[in-house]
Amino acid sequence: MRSAVTVTPARLPELLLHVSVVRPVFVWGAPGIGRSSLVRDFASSLGLECVSPVGTQLAAEDLIGVPELRDGRSRFAPPETIARDEPYCLFLDELNASSPEGSIVIGAGNRSTDGALARPMASALVNRLVRRSGCWSGPFGDPSGLAGAEVLAVPDVNVAGPVRVTTAFLPLLGRSADPVVINVSSAMGDLVATHDPARPESGALAPAYAASKAALTMLTTQYARALPGIRINAADPGYTATDLNGHTGPQTVTEGTDAVVALATAGPGRGSGRLVSRHGEITW
Repeated sequence: MRSAVTVTPARLPELLLHVSVVRPVFVWGAPGIGRSSLVRDFASSLGLECVSPVGTQLAAEDLIGVPELRDGRSRFAPPETIARDEPYCLFLDELNASSPEGSIVIGAGNRSTDGALARPMASALVNRLVRRSGCWSGPFGDPSGLAGAEVLAVPDVNVAGPVRVTTAFLPLLGRSADPVVINVSSAMGDLVATHDPARPESGALAPAYAASKAALTMLTTQYARALPGIRINAADPGYTATDLNGHTGPQTVTEGTDAVVALATAGPGRGSGRLVSRHGEITW
């Protein structure tokens, strides 16, 4: 059998039915052709659960697991999502993997000519960088005992992190007809909000976090001035119930994303260098 076969999306399920049950299959194709939906529908037709980790958001240990000591030997303990006793359909993006007997392994990826991923920053690093940027607040409370290392660690994530990501994605943004950058800042870095007794920000003491968010908002305005061809804004999610605050925030997660969604979908010519909350633009 040939190692590569060209088929239309409509014929892919038939190919998978005859090939994937005996050997792993890797599906090449341009973005947006519906590979994920086709594979899920195929798995459903066989009565198999489709387990689909997003490969570009994973590091190697997220799939092969971490080592553990068992019977005097070090062995890898793969995560429960893929270490299963019953057959299932494992759909990976740009990866191949083994699985229990009777399972089906399907991989998919974009062609190198499609340039669908920003390079050269590793995808797993981008994923962890973005996740940390949204959750690192540093020490809370009285700043009299703060150490320099504690303070410097926060802007390294909340300020330098967005710089690293923006730099990595600028070539890709330059190819867009309406490029947009949205930095997730906070009214905790806003002088008006932190001095208003009616605002929850005025009662919170997070010196390093507040300073980093003020810096991120100013960084946003500097980028907006330097790169007029890109809409670059900062969003204040507001006091949202998340792990960061022990779910004490009065806003839902959906409400907390309103400002980001509004900025992302505003369309060309809607302004740059702004700090926006779900209630409108913030003068800080």
